[in-house]
Amino acid sequence: LYNVVVETQEDGKTLLQKGGLQKRVTIIPLDAISARTIPGHVANKAQDIVGEDNVRVALSLIGYEEEVEKAMEFVFGSTFICTDLKTAEKVTYDKEIMTRSVTLEGDVVEPRGTMTGGST
Repeated sequence: LYNVVVETQEDGKTLLQKGGLQKRVTIIPLDAISARTIPGHVANKAQDIVGEDNVRVALSLIGYEEEVEKAMEFVFGSTFICTDLKTAEKVTYDKEIMTRSVTLEGDVVEPRGTMTGGST
């Protein structure tokens, strides 16, 4: 994951065009993104289903400076972290939750039915 936070879309364009980037990156312009977070009632429902120790909102597990809060919400705000794949499936596919989950092993379960994982 290579995410680069910039103030504006123009800054992002300049970085892509003239920045001499060595790796493929995702530019996150603060003036253009729409950050979303998991509503409290959805997080509570997930914890009710699988237990408080088995699921957490990803955003609650990281620290960051206030100036990049919108970017952190954009990247981590709509994802659960689950202890294992079975737990992630229960959370993600619940009709009242339908939210992406990532396991501690790095497997990703999407509400539309796709899963990403395997050997690293």
